[in-house]
Amino acid sequence: MIYISFRYYLFVAAMLILFYALPLKRRWCVLLAANVAFWLVFCRTGWQFLLGTIMVSYLAAVWIDISSGVKKKVLLAGAVILVIGIWFFLRNESFMRQAIPGAESLRLLAPLGISFYTMQIIAYLTDVYRGDIAPQKNPAKYALFITFFPQLLQGPIPRYRQLGEQLFCGHLFDERKFTRGVYLIIWGFFLKLVIADKASVVVDTVFDNYPAYSGGYLWFASILYSIQLYADFLACTTLAQGVSFLFGIELAGNFKRPYFAVSVKDFWQRWHISLSRWLRDYVYIPLGGNRKGKGRKYLNLAVTFLASGIWHGVGLTYLLWGGIHGCCQIMGECLDGPKEKIYARLNIRPDGKGKRIIKQTGTFLIVSLAWKEMLVLLFAVLLLFAVEKKQEEGIRISECIGRQKLPVRWLVCMAGICAVMIFGTYGYGFEAQDFIYGGF
Repeated sequence: MIYISFRYYLFVAAMLILFYALPLKRRWCVLLAANVAFWLVFCRTGWQFLLGTIMVSYLAAVWIDISSGVKKKVLLAGAVILVIGIWFFLRNESFMRQAIPGAESLRLLAPLGISFYTMQIIAYLTDVYRGDIAPQKNPAKYALFITFFPQLLQGPIPRYRQLGEQLFCGHLFDERKFTRGVYLIIWGFFLKLVIADKASVVVDTVFDNYPAYSGGYLWFASILYSIQLYADFLACTTLAQGVSFLFGIELAGNFKRPYFAVSVKDFWQRWHISLSRWLRDYVYIPLGGNRKGKGRKYLNLAVTFLASGIWHGVGLTYLLWGGIHGCCQIMGECLDGPKEKIYARLNIRPDGKGKRIIKQTGTFLIVSLAWKEMLVLLFAVLLLFAVEKKQEEGIRISECIGRQKLPVRWLVCMAGICAVMIFGTYGYGFEAQDFIYGGF
């Protein structure tokens, strides 16, 4: 764990001495040297791909800025496709070895933090294309922006407008910022070592052998995993902010008390904010956002969350993760009206604390279950009870389906098959549990 190692903070201390020893105009050079040294000392692998991506994106941005019309669009599209292609191939190397014939022996080491700096580069190229920023003409300064070491490995994902000039202008020693940086580093260590790593002991024990535990333990482990994940990610962001403050540089916050959110939509405006805003600005809004009706809006949301799943990794698991969170947000928006009617019937004040607590608790439980895909199990159980309830009322579900038109019947069948294939537990080396009554 680089950001909590003793060697890392010795490195930071050495860089701080050099940084404040040089004149203001040369301090950015120390930061650039620190980035190179950080990579050589702590990362080492994949530097060729990082350097190549920086060079290509730098030249592309300059070229985009002086171009116009179709040529400008082609340059942006080509650069973005190339950057994404490098990311996808390296980030999912094991998958590519299986998917491409003859590539079984291929061994490439992806640069650490590739998913973060790839999004950073795409945002930079797009902003240059839109005319929101002027391209950085100095390649060394551009490299500094892409590789700023405190946030390189786990974010937050910075925008050039927010971070660029802070890196280049130099900073006088500011005791308040320096002290705040120290406080944040201490808090980051507390979050990581006292909360996240302690919680992981219980979470790993339960989920590594979940058939041995009852439902109560699984619920508890799912909720505790939410705390572990939040504390771990917040710790890394806090440490990045703390070290940056030591140099007088302020990184954008990445979390805003997400578990106090009152809806899934509100949650994603508070959780991993730099990723959520990136997806909003460079995926959701370009697709049309909410400007073309509700149906198109929900489709755009689904695509955006699926893109988020792909960013986290390749495979059905990550697509499922993105799909679950997308469905939760879409369903939450669709059910806003009925929920408000229920609150009104229960005489719960619209602006009361009770309503807010109910919504916060519900959102927390939904998100906690969704992290570990237990929400799928919950939906499946609810579907079972819904079917049983209809049958108790004398309604045969199979006959209801049979009375529908042929396309509807086939759609229901295909939906059931897809549900089993996507959500079911099976695969190579997996043996299903014996039927409980099979041995009687």
